[in-house]
Amino acid sequence: MDFRALRYFVCVAEEMHVSRAADRLGIAQPALSQQIKALETRLGVRLFLRRKRGIELTEAGAVFLAETRRTLAQHERAEHIARRMGRAEIGSLEIGYSGSVVFEPTLIELLRDYRDTVPEVRISLHDGSVQNHVQALLEQALEIAIIRGPLPDLHADLDASVFARQPLVLALPARHPAAQAPEIDLRDLAGEPLITVQDPAGYGLAHTVRELGVALGLSLRLNLQVSDVFSILSMVSAGMGLSLVPAALRTLSWPGVTFHDLPLSADASSASTEVLLVRRRDLSSLVGKRFMAAARRAAAKPPSNR
Repeated sequence: MDFRALRYFVCVAEEMHVSRAADRLGIAQPALSQQIKALETRLGVRLFLRRKRGIELTEAGAVFLAETRRTLAQHERAEHIARRMGRAEIGSLEIGYSGSVVFEPTLIELLRDYRDTVPEVRISLHDGSVQNHVQALLEQALEIAIIRGPLPDLHADLDASVFARQPLVLALPARHPAAQAPEIDLRDLAGEPLITVQDPAGYGLAHTVRELGVALGLSLRLNLQVSDVFSILSMVSAGMGLSLVPAALRTLSWPGVTFHDLPLSADASSASTEVLLVRRRDLSSLVGKRFMAAARRAAAKPPSNR
């Protein structure tokens, strides 16, 4: 069915006068009359009765008018939705995250700005391990995963980019003898019990902490491995050991825990931790692509402008 012919029919039915309808539509009256006649021929029913002073709808015409209005409204809605989908203004986005990345200021700002820009996109956030997120990406159950690097041996179908980088800070029990010192050298704490997360070998924060120990020539004793940063801070608060955590955790102001900058002598690359954005190389989701573009802009901002 020609939607233009349907719109012509509705206009004529509203005006109840072909000449006025033609003026409203901006077309010649004979052309409009031909369109209406062709529509009646196609339907095999008269839609209008011609009177001396105009026209009126037949019974079939009145029913057809109601149905046509619904059809045109649905058609316009479909077009509107398609355009919004094309602009990635509606849809859903499945994002995986792991561990302490939720405290990363750049991520918080990204999620807030993305929500403000496209409030009708439904974002679902899924906490989980790095391995589970990688598998979910490969199975296309997730569009994007936000994890703490490093991420070795990345599958060829996936791509990872650095989203944010934060310095590590030392978390000490408030009762620790060094907690009130103006400056702490990690070398003075060598051999003390160290608490970190249960990352697989070569992955995440635990690997970064090990690498820092190597850079400083320390033998850091991984005394306790726990599931998340909340457990780390709880164990530190209980005096079970010390930990090296992303600086963003300072905002938690955890009771019984003091946070300390690492000495400037520490190797800068090993004394920081990276947050990675991981996606499929063939990512086709329009909302996913828009999110990735927003993430690249957020990552490129200088820290002072965040």
